Amino acid sequence: MEAQSISQNTPGDYATNIAKAVTATLRYIEVRVLTEEGNTFIGGPPVSGDLGISIVIVPNSDLGLDPGIQDIFYFGLRRSSVRQLLYKFRQGETYKTRRDDTHVWMTDRCLNLRIQYQHLADAWLHCSFDESSSESMLEWFSYHAGFSRNVPLRLEISELIRRLAGPPPELEWVAKLENDDLETFIEAALTDPSTLQDPDYWLSLGHAVGTLGFHDGAIEFFERALVIDPQSDSARLNIAASLSALGKHDESLSLIDKVPSSAERRAVIMANSLSARGDALAAIPYYEQAISEEPDFPLPYIRLLQILKDQRHSLFEYWIRQAVSQLPASPSIADFYARHLWEEHRLQELANADWINEVTTETDYSIFGRPDYSVEATRARTLRQAAKTLLNPDRGLIESLADGIASIDTEVHLCEQGKSLVMLCINEGLPEFLPKFYSRICSRCINERIGEASQAPGGLLAAAHLVRGNYPEAVSYSEEVLARDPQSDEVLVLWSYYWALDEVGRTEEAISVAKRLYAKDPDRPHLAHNIGLMNQQFGRLGEALYYYSRQTANAPHLFAQSALTFLFLLHKQWEEAKQSCDYWSSLMRDPTIARNFYGQTQAFSGSLTQEDSEGQGFDERAGGPAVQSSDSWMSLIGPRIEQSQRAFEELMAFAKANVDSPTLVLDLIEKNNSFGDYKIGAQTRIQPEPYSFWQILEQSRHGEGPETAQAKFLLHLEQSGDFSVFHASLKEAIPQFDHLPWEAIASLYEGERRLISEMRILDYSPVAISFAKGVEICLKQNVFVPFMNTCNATVTISQQIQLALRDKNSQGTSLYRFLDKGQHLELGSMAHLLALCNGRTAEREFLIGKLRDFIRFKLNCPCLLENEIVESIRLIAKEFRNPGAHSAILTKDNARDCRRLCVNILGVLPILLDP
Repeated sequence: MEAQSISQNTPGDYATNIAKAVTATLRYIEVRVLTEEGNTFIGGPPVSGDLGISIVIVPNSDLGLDPGIQDIFYFGLRRSSVRQLLYKFRQGETYKTRRDDTHVWMTDRCLNLRIQYQHLADAWLHCSFDESSSESMLEWFSYHAGFSRNVPLRLEISELIRRLAGPPPELEWVAKLENDDLETFIEAALTDPSTLQDPDYWLSLGHAVGTLGFHDGAIEFFERALVIDPQSDSARLNIAASLSALGKHDESLSLIDKVPSSAERRAVIMANSLSARGDALAAIPYYEQAISEEPDFPLPYIRLLQILKDQRHSLFEYWIRQAVSQLPASPSIADFYARHLWEEHRLQELANADWINEVTTETDYSIFGRPDYSVEATRARTLRQAAKTLLNPDRGLIESLADGIASIDTEVHLCEQGKSLVMLCINEGLPEFLPKFYSRICSRCINERIGEASQAPGGLLAAAHLVRGNYPEAVSYSEEVLARDPQSDEVLVLWSYYWALDEVGRTEEAISVAKRLYAKDPDRPHLAHNIGLMNQQFGRLGEALYYYSRQTANAPHLFAQSALTFLFLLHKQWEEAKQSCDYWSSLMRDPTIARNFYGQTQAFSGSLTQEDSEGQGFDERAGGPAVQSSDSWMSLIGPRIEQSQRAFEELMAFAKANVDSPTLVLDLIEKNNSFGDYKIGAQTRIQPEPYSFWQILEQSRHGEGPETAQAKFLLHLEQSGDFSVFHASLKEAIPQFDHLPWEAIASLYEGERRLISEMRILDYSPVAISFAKGVEICLKQNVFVPFMNTCNATVTISQQIQLALRDKNSQGTSLYRFLDKGQHLELGSMAHLLALCNGRTAEREFLIGKLRDFIRFKLNCPCLLENEIVESIRLIAKEFRNPGAHSAILTKDNARDCRRLCVNILGVLPILLDP
């Protein structure tokens, strides 16, 4: 630059001309500078350049220099030098040029310049800038150090200029987006229109709008960059990537073919387009090429791994090891690796991957979307912690994980972890932590029940309370869910509800709910067995037999087979019972089968409600890891099998010896229970309920169902002469039923059988008479016959009998004739005599008084003489027994009323029946 080419009118004009000369010569960026003397230099509009930056300073001319001489100070910095300068600032050091004639440093966030004069020996110019000016200058430094894409230039422009000028036409739609990131591009264009001739500007702007999803706009801007620089491979590749994002894969691939194979990131964009078009296998070699060209770029690793995994490719394991080895700090690699191990249930490997906690996050501006992978890093770390918790489900770990997940942004997708950890809370019986994990399950999974995600968190809480043993709470939560949705068919809700109902003693309701679940999912593990078990304990042995048979038809089931063995005995199916026992023993001998049925917990994974089949100590030993081989298993299980087989043989022999017993089923149940832990099957009772032959025919039309099986079982017992059902029913109403005279028991059996039967009967007189007859027999044999025997043994009383018979006005004649000749006493006469015991007749007539005293003191049963009891006996005789015996037609309600009265009377007799 020659001084004479510069006009020198005024200092201001002089500086302006100097600036023009410098700009024209160096094409550097000028920066506004305020000297220590107050002189100001304002350069022209910024001009983009590739070399770097230049700071120009025009000091005050009154420095004692010769006329016409004025120093112009400037120093230029190439991009590499600017980076060194910024590094020095970060280190708190001073940057010096090579000639050591310029020093730049920072003090309290303010920039300082110290430049040596060219025409004054040992004279230096010192410039200090305020914080605001320093910040603007540093932005220029950063911008022209090559960071234009990463750190967009920000200039403050007055609102007035903005309103007057408006954005360039090609940027009007961008301005309307009102996006802060895009605003900087608008400001740059307004500040320096020449920016619009910079291809890098359009490339950066295309990336910015493409990141926001405006791929058509991105293509427009990339094409502008290509017009300015027709040789820009970067522009062509960005257009190709945008075309692929719009689904125009063939156009994308055609454009990529025009780019040299050596172009940066051509391989990965080619692979992305092929993969998006559906040519995943063709994309593999390009991803491999991209990795070889840029081994520290995570994207091609992730895309390649996903393809290999989807294709079940043999190279998958190799590449996942390579990815982890090459990029252990990459959050996207860590996330993919963690999710893969999670999906493969390789939790131990995941828990041991300590390096996952060391992954770092950094925004990648080279990819549309500018991801920083913080979500992936969070998910990877959470998955590892979840794996550690699942492997060691300690309450403290679960609580820590629940708190950690609750603090993570809800936009982070942790759905799969949420589902698994919800089930962990259920299986561990920890309902208090469950809501935090449930909140991470996405609404789509909940609404569509993806992965068995429950729509009803109350059902999940019910299951967790169930496992903990809080059965009333489990019932309450289940009923809350079903109250909102009575038709709910969620497995978890129905499972928890039926199980908890059974635990609180509402077994009949539990069976109904379990059947509802069975209709939805008949193959659910152990469900048919559990329904059979509840029926067996409730007393519906026919239904129990039905469901046990369905369970064993699906797969070998140790407990169901044991239960079937005993039910076959009750059904008098000797050969079937023997075969079932042999098969059950063979299952017991197989450790691969039997060990699955011991040491189980009550968790929602299909475990059992077998409460009384096996001892707890044995369960723990059988479920332990030490029992692996067949020999070690047989040493543990052998004695148990022998004991159970001996119990079965005893039961079989007992059943055959008492095959004609009217209570064989009850007798077998009692004998089986006497074996304790070695009994066959579970706890058993029998429940009376209506049935009929016509009911069986009607139900059979729709196939063999549980109700049909129950009716057939009851009918079979009746036809074989087994009255255990009626015995159980009567004994429940009359605690001392077993001690009644056999004649009374037989009569009551008959009445109960006909009353329970669903057969249509026009006249229930025989039913009422049977019950009344039972009372009559008990009163006669346990009150009046013992009294007669006492009288016959006493001579004095015998004389009193003869005297009483001669009394024509006596009201106790029926008693005297009974005592004298054994004349039959009808139920009505018994009621009359008991009434006399309560009146003045007992004082006037010796034998009536003796009868009263016999009942009160000898039999110790004064309640038999209470007016209510005596009146009940009279009503039975008057309203039911006598009319029924004399051609009156009685209804079923009449028979039920008669039974109720008879049961009440027999209920006061237990002391009479004690020997």
